[in-house]
Amino acid sequence: MDTATLHACLKLGWSSRYNDRGGIGRFGVGMVLGAIHECQRIEVYSNSGSGWHYTYVDLQEIEEGTLVEIPEPIKKTVPEKYFHMLSDGSGTLAIWSKYDRQPKSSNLIIKEADHYFGRTFRHFIWDDEVTIELNNSPVKAFDPLYFNVGKTNFPNDPPANLFEPMEFDWPSG
Repeated sequence: MDTATLHACLKLGWSSRYNDRGGIGRFGVGMVLGAIHECQRIEVYSNSGSGWHYTYVDLQEIEEGTLVEIPEPIKKTVPEKYFHMLSDGSGTLAIWSKYDRQPKSSNLIIKEADHYFGRTFRHFIWDDEVTIELNNSPVKAFDPLYFNVGKTNFPNDPPANLFEPMEFDWPSG
């Protein structure tokens, strides 16, 4: 993301792609609402070729009155412990912290997230548009129809058969 997009990405309802079905995110709510539902601090680093920039939102700071708007992005390098996740030194990294919604064990949350991300973002994983990792393990695509086995946990399984659509006459009245 460029710095203008980075500054706006944490604003609820902001999108650079309203209703564009060609990629991830089109309504401007998923990243922000998903994050604040689970944690109190969201940090975003992005490098679109002009170096790493950073901004954040911290709900605790908002409540205390010390954060009244999303900070303008500043030049800031990704913490070294996360740099290995960025294959070519560019991209975007979102870090959630001050996690306060853990009704389940972390192992169960990670397992469920792995499945959910694999199903939700399967087309982007298949098309090499995104790489998602949980605890340094790549998230594999999950096709609920089992038709596409590429980049899944079962690449050697035979894919399911797709049938031609069937049409039925529906009795009226």
